Amino acid sequence: MLSINEALSRNKESTALDFKSKFDVLSIGDWCEIVKDIVAMANTGGGIILVGVANDGSPSNENLDNIRKLDPAVVADKVFSYTGDQFSAFEIREVEKNQKLVVAILVGKVSNPLVFIKSGNYQTEAGKQKEAFSKGAVYFRHSAKSEPCTAADLRDFLRREIEQTKSFWLSGIRQVVEAPEGSKVVVHKMEPGDGVRISADPQAPAARLEEKEIFEIFPLDYYNLVALLRDRYKNFSENYEFWNLKRIVEDEPEYCYWRFLNPKNKKGGVKKVYSKSIITFFDRHYTRR
Repeated sequence: MLSINEALSRNKESTALDFKSKFDVLSIGDWCEIVKDIVAMANTGGGIILVGVANDGSPSNENLDNIRKLDPAVVADKVFSYTGDQFSAFEIREVEKNQKLVVAILVGKVSNPLVFIKSGNYQTEAGKQKEAFSKGAVYFRHSAKSEPCTAADLRDFLRREIEQTKSFWLSGIRQVVEAPEGSKVVVHKMEPGDGVRISADPQAPAARLEEKEIFEIFPLDYYNLVALLRDRYKNFSENYEFWNLKRIVEDEPEYCYWRFLNPKNKKGGVKKVYSKSIITFFDRHYTRR
C-alpha cells in the first residue's frame, strides 16, 4: 500500500495514485469522476487521491475549502448511491505538497469488487453529455487510469483474496490443531448480529464476528462466484440448473452468508456472499476443465 509520504513525493500518477486539480462538491461531474476513481482504487487494492494537484504533480493552487470541510459520510453516501455498497474504508486528510495545502483521500481495499448499479452521467462545461461509468461495470486501475475491468483484473483480484483467505484459514487451523485431544468444534448457524460459537458446549459464550472477518470468510459475491465457476468447469452455464443449486447452498451457513442492509429488517435488502468452500459442492455437479 502506498504511504502518504510516498504519494506526496511523486510527480506522476500511478495505479495507486491519482491527481485532481480541483473538486467542486456542487458539480455532478466532479462527483462522478471521483467516485469512479475511489471505486477503481478500492477494487485494485487501495490507493490515494490527491486533490489540489495538477497533472504534472505540482500544487494547482485551487480553493479546496469545500472538500476540506466535506463530511466523509457524504462521500460514503455518494459511493452507495452508485454501487449499492456501504463502502467507508477511506479517510480525508489535509496535507502539504511543496509547502502548499492539498487534500488526500486515502482509499482502502474491498473484499468483494464494487459494481456500479447505475450510470454516472453528467453534462460537461461545453454542454455535452458524458458517461463516467456505465451501469453494471466494474472498474479497476490501469496505470494512471480508472477503466472497466479485464479478465486479468478479476484473476488478480481473486488471487489476492485467495491468498488472504488462505492465511486466515491457516491461522484458524493452527488453533484447532493445538486444541486438546478429543476436542470438538461446533459452528452454530450465523445470523446477522449473532455470534459464532466454536465449542462442544452449545451454551458456551458467543464470540462475535466483525464485518471485516465475515467478508474474509465469505469473500465471493455473485459475480465473483460465477466468474470462478466459469473458469473451473467446462459445462457451467447460468441456467435453471445453476439457480436451483445456488438456492440449495444459500441455505447452508458453511457456504453462504446473508448480509442484510438493515439487520433489524429481515424483509429488506440483502447481499449474499459465499465462501470458497462452496467449490466442494459444485464439484459434485459440474465437470472440471
